[in-house]
Amino acid sequence: MLSALAAGLGLYAGAALLGLAGRRALSPVYLTAAAAGGVIALAALWTLAAAAAPVATVLPLGLPWLGAHFRVDALSAFFLLIVNGAAVPISVYALEYGTHDDEPGRVLPFYIRSSSPP
Repeated sequence: MLSALAAGLGLYAGAALLGLAGRRALSPVYLTAAAAGGVIALAALWTLAAAAAPVATVLPLGLPWLGAHFRVDALSAFFLLIVNGAAVPISVYALEYGTHDDEPGRVLPFYIRSSSPP
């Protein structure tokens, strides 16, 4: 689960970097965000369906003696499924809707920020 979550977050980061290219990168941004949401939602669904045991890891970020603790259990998997499951159809809808916007640069940074998990 944590590897799929890392892959999804990497895809969201890639979508954010693609968003810096402006209007010519609208479709790749939305498709990459949809793929990221799909990867995380499927991993969360698998975690819930398999009744998998909680997984945890500590990354060496932050204060040296504390680190950043990450844990995925059934509740967090449920919320990952809800948020990223909604991000997929939103991203697919944005493929067509975003092409009609005169100034996509106004919305694109907020789109990436709102479609990625907290």
